Amino acid sequence: MIARLQGLREKAIVVGMNEQAMALACRMSERPTNLHMAGFYDDRPTENLRSQFSFPLLGKLQELPQFVNENQIEV
Repeated sequence: MIARLQGLREKAIVVGMNEQAMALACRMSERPTNLHMAGFYDDRPTENLRSQFSFPLLGKLQELPQFVNENQIEV
């Protein structure tokens, strides 16, 4: 019901998984918006990426265009 009143939520992704990117993702998820934080894309090895949040690493940068096309992400 709430989704109908506010409109459908759109997926958002963040490129790069550093402290600033995680802070942005956290702020986006804490505020009531129509955005749903889907996750991150980053080329660094996963052992170098530390996420204390529940946002997943969705893939490498070369996989990003396919995700954008398949999930109708606005750029």
